[in-house]
Order: sequence, then C-alpha cells, then structure tokens
Amino acid sequence: MCEQTKSKILIVGGGIGGMKSSLTLAKLGFDVILVEKEKELGGLLNSLYSFYQDGISPEQLLNIMKKEISESEKITVYKNAYVKKIMGEIGDFSVSIRQNDELLELKSDGIILAVGFNKIFPDEFFDIRKKNNTITLLELEKLLIKKSFPNISPKTNKRPIALFINGLIGGNSISISSALKNSIILKEKFGYRVFIASSQMKVDSPDLEQLYGKSRSKGVVFFRLGEQLPIIKQENDDTEVFIEDYQLGDGTIIKIPCDLLIIEEKYKPAMVKSMFDFNLEIKTDILGFYQQDNVHLVPVETNRKGILAVGGCRMVNTINGVINDAKSAAAIIVSMLKEKRIHEDYIEVNPERCALCLTCQRYCPHGAITYDRVPIFSPTGCQICGICAMECPNNALKILKREKESVI
Repeated sequence: MCEQTKSKILIVGGGIGGMKSSLTLAKLGFDVILVEKEKELGGLLNSLYSFYQDGISPEQLLNIMKKEISESEKITVYKNAYVKKIMGEIGDFSVSIRQNDELLELKSDGIILAVGFNKIFPDEFFDIRKKNNTITLLELEKLLIKKSFPNISPKTNKRPIALFINGLIGGNSISISSALKNSIILKEKFGYRVFIASSQMKVDSPDLEQLYGKSRSKGVVFFRLGEQLPIIKQENDDTEVFIEDYQLGDGTIIKIPCDLLIIEEKYKPAMVKSMFDFNLEIKTDILGFYQQDNVHLVPVETNRKGILAVGGCRMVNTINGVINDAKSAAAIIVSMLKEKRIHEDYIEVNPERCALCLTCQRYCPHGAITYDRVPIFSPTGCQICGICAMECPNNALKILKREKESVI
C-alpha cells in the first residue's frame, strides 16, 4: 500500500471494470468518485448466468464487490447519475455530475473510463427479425437465470434443438466462451441437442481449449462455415437454418429445424461523447473503441494523459481481461500523479514573441496548456512532445530537451 493521499479519481461506469478500479485505488489510499448511470452497480454482471471458469458465479462476485464498495470509506458512489461535463487536465479536472435534479460540481485528479460496450441484435447482417426462439447470447444468459426451457420440443415431441451461430460478426473470446459454456448447460440441464456453426472457433487460452474439449465430449456437434452464410428462414413460429459445412467440401446443405436459435451480438463501443455532454478529444481506433492505434501507448492509456480506458470501452474482453485492465489503470494513474516536470527545464517561452494567439493551446493533444500573459504548462500533463513549439506561428516556444519516451 502506498502512503495516504488526498487525490481524487473519477471513474465513469459501475460495471466490473469500474468497480475493480475503484476498489484497487481505494486500497492504495485514493478517494474515488464512482458514477453509474443505472440504479444498480454491476453492468453486464447482472445479466450473466455463469462464468466459463468454475469456482464463483457472477452473482457471487457481484455481491462481494458491492459489499466491499459499500464498506469502503474511500469510495463515493453516484447511481442514477451521469457526467455532464469534464474540463481541465491531469491533477486538475473539473467535473459536473447530474444526479436526478441535482448538479454536483467536483474536482478530480484523474479519470478512468469504464463505460463498457453495447450489444446489438444483428438483424441486418442475417436479414432476420428477433423472435421468442431467435435470441442473442446475452438474452440466453437471462433465460438461463430464469431457467425457463422446455425439455420436449412442442413441434416434434422430441428433445429440442438449439443452434448457435458464431464467429461471423466478430468471433471474439466473449462470444466463443459464451457459446461453449452455454451449449454444455443446455445439454446437461435441459436435455437439448446442441449444434454450433462457426467460421472460426478460436480457443486461445487453456480454459477455452478445455471448454471446447468438454463440449465435444458431451455431444455438441460443430459445423465449420465457409464463405456461404447460413440461410435462416422464419415462418410463423418456425425457424429453419440451412448450413453448408465447409469441411465436407461437397456442397451438401444441412437443414436444422431450431427450437432455439442463438446468434452472437454485434458489439458497439459505448461512446462517452454520445452519452455525456463533454468533449474529451480522445482518439479511437477504426471501430470506435478508446484505444488509438499507437504502439507507444500501453493498452489502457489514451492520448490524454490522466484519462484511461478499461474494459469494454477500449476492446471486447473477457472478465479476467477487464479485471487486469482495472489493476493496470490504477497502477498507471498512481504513477502519473507522482510524476511532475518543471517545464522551464524543457520549454523556453519568449514573452516578447508570444502574441497570445492560443495556437499552442488548440494544438496541444494533452490539454496541458493554459494562459495568463504567456502559456502555462501543466507539470503533470505536459509530455514534452514539441507540437506546441512546432505549431507556434511566431516561434515563441523552444524545446530545450526532450525525453526519449515522450516522442510519439
């Protein structure tokens, strides 16, 4: 544990990433402001039936973390709230939080974004509509919590059939692990005949490989999809899927009448800019996640020093991956707040040449420049990147020396 500090960290999002970040920082002695837009903490944990790893259920993990947060004197939670405005830089952020009809004005030294991602039904991709027997992986989790599955198909009076279609939209570890673990549950607990049709079954961890082996040993049947997409026919309450197995290689079409068709969701980042009324000027990757394509930044960092992103808002990740993100972000933000530069050692300002045109402030990607009569550089926010000096139209700024790691 580090020494006690008066620093405050704002965490936006009360899912597993936000909760784990809060608990980690609180144990390090930081005061934490945790903002959640829903009435309860937990995010997607509230909708999960099980993890693919044995040992603890989502409900048990959520209850443990909620209890630790409620008992911590370091964590202040605002539920049914959203961040309306953020301004400033690392070490000096001004934050406006709207909770019900009350507007709260707070100060924060750093920010962790843990807003997760949205799941969208892929109706346009498959040209289908959502029905009672055509659902997504997350909707299957919710049904499993209710345990509302028939053991006999009302159509055939035989064991019902469930088909998972996976790997066509993303094939990430979340959708693969969900399909594998729930295929076993449907077979063992509800007696379903289960099929999984996937273009790529990427089992890239020992746990997933073991889960894949277990599902095959339990009798789950796998089809490998090629370029030919499955054809889904929906008529009244009947759903039929026609699949060409790539491995057969003879063009044979297999017809599967489905009592339950489960399709992976399309993932879309829960963009802060679309939810909150502020502009953080954070760069994103080509999919819109908060991880710009820059090898000089560690995964949880953004282009704004002091603003980090964990979990689903930076990439689609597993529960363990989100927890590791949260631990990493906490360690990095602690390190950032300890680091201070004396800007006079790095940047020389010529007040006679400065025209107060604000060009350096506009171009600074780190939000580290404010003004009095001349530019003022934040000792924690400035990265000595040299952009301000390069863009200054009157050559009023000069970089005296530059740290190697600051060159991006």
